[in-house]
Amino acid sequence: RSLGYKVILLKKQDHVYPEISAHADIFMIRINNFLFIEEKMYSSLLKDILFNEFLENARDKINIIKVPEVGNKYPEDIKLNIAIVGGRAFHNLKYTDKNLLEYVDNCKFIDVKQGYTNCSTAIIDEKLGYFFDEICFAIYGNEDGKNITAFREVFGER
Repeated sequence: RSLGYKVILLKKQDHVYPEISAHADIFMIRINNFLFIEEKMYSSLLKDILFNEFLENARDKINIIKVPEVGNKYPEDIKLNIAIVGGRAFHNLKYTDKNLLEYVDNCKFIDVKQGYTNCSTAIIDEKLGYFFDEICFAIYGNEDGKNITAFREVFGER
């Protein structure tokens, strides 16, 4: 807060396993002018003064779309855990919340095998030119693991 940011603290949700019970990327995602938020998390956040301030300030700028409850185990808990880079959304589309696909038409969805795409990916440089000429990712896992294999399949890197 000393930097001037307002921070909305998420309350742990008891309908998912403890390790992800307050992970923002499990319960919400912003794509363009849409904020998709899991309905139980939304109800929980309505008790927060800062979240209500956000809703008031964002009224004409962003569309809030409530999505059904995320499940309590994999893969039912990944429907909003999508990595978005440069107008592209990377996710296992078999488990992506269908609301996202219905509402968002100016974002290209790319099907990958990885479920927790946002949890296992960090965008280090998105064509900003600071470090690399192209988008650079940091991906969790072994050199021959599932994450890098899925990444290589999508980007054709061998």
